[in-house]
Amino acid sequence: MKRIFVLFVSALMSFSTCAQDGDIEQMVRHGSWLSYKLCGFDGCVWRAVINSYRHGSTFTMDCYPDGYKFFIMSSLNEESRKSWEQGDSDEIQARVRIDYNPIINTVFERNYYRTANVLFSYFNMKDFDSLFLNQLKQGKTLRVQLLYPSGEEYTMSFSLNGSAKALNRVRTKIFQQKTSDENFFPKQE
Repeated sequence: MKRIFVLFVSALMSFSTCAQDGDIEQMVRHGSWLSYKLCGFDGCVWRAVINSYRHGSTFTMDCYPDGYKFFIMSSLNEESRKSWEQGDSDEIQARVRIDYNPIINTVFERNYYRTANVLFSYFNMKDFDSLFLNQLKQGKTLRVQLLYPSGEEYTMSFSLNGSAKALNRVRTKIFQQKTSDENFFPKQE
């Protein structure tokens, strides 16, 4: 189990440092999930992540003082990289489901960072509300199915073991950070 955790942290660190420059602080393990603070030149974000070794992808929730966003970071194999020779961004139809909860049909905006060989697939946050966040905390498995224009489908799955603790921690930490920052500039009346 320790070896798997070390591999997970190694994969996580390589994604984070290659694709998004910054320092990782206060990393805590929660079952299959990790939570930590990522600080870069433009500020800090609290992040909760789960890796899918089978798919070479990481599901991520970033928390900011004004909200949160979900995305998937994927390392592309040689065959997949060929499909990105003509550009660095696109949109793709997707279906998202936690256990047997209703399927969420959505569109992901995707950006490919060639130098790091990392594809970011951003969830359209209009389609993912507090109900989805609660399902993430209570469910067993998150499944994401990409629907390619050719008719092909690709499904990724992510364990939700430990998700409640990880997601609660990042939301609590960002709230504490926001409250702390507000103390420096009290509202003027």
